[in-house]
Amino acid sequence: MHRLRLCFIVALTMLLTGCAGPSTNTMEENTPKSEASNSPITTAASTEQDNSMSASGYRRISMADLADALEKEQDAILLDVRTPEEYNSGYIPGAINLPSQSITAETAAAMLPDKNQSIYVYCRSGNRSRAASEALVRLGYTNITESGGIMDWIGELTPGN
Repeated sequence: MHRLRLCFIVALTMLLTGCAGPSTNTMEENTPKSEASNSPITTAASTEQDNSMSASGYRRISMADLADALEKEQDAILLDVRTPEEYNSGYIPGAINLPSQSITAETAAAMLPDKNQSIYVYCRSGNRSRAASEALVRLGYTNITESGGIMDWIGELTPGN
């Protein structure tokens, strides 16, 4: 009886572990490399600051470096991806507003027609700017720089309406 019970436990264990083998249905394996790298999942590479390239295909700079970058690139676009209410409470001088949740192929094309132009993206704390940067890269924009949140901006703000 003891052997029968032991055999049953071994057989059941083998059956269960065989069913829990490695899955072949992962995003990385089933998604083309260009889409997999644009996943909204934050990776170690996409959380680094200091002028690094994220795993999602956009650069990251600190807010401290943003003012210098904008002075060097006079034709760059500064994109505030906060809500219109947040934008109207004060924004970095020269910024245009396209809320992150509103970014589609149509809205981006209307406000950002040149997909190769330098675009610097910011929000309140840095979360929405990362998501917006990833969305713009997925839409084919090639020169995106994410700079975190306005909370870290040390310069003057333009008052909203």
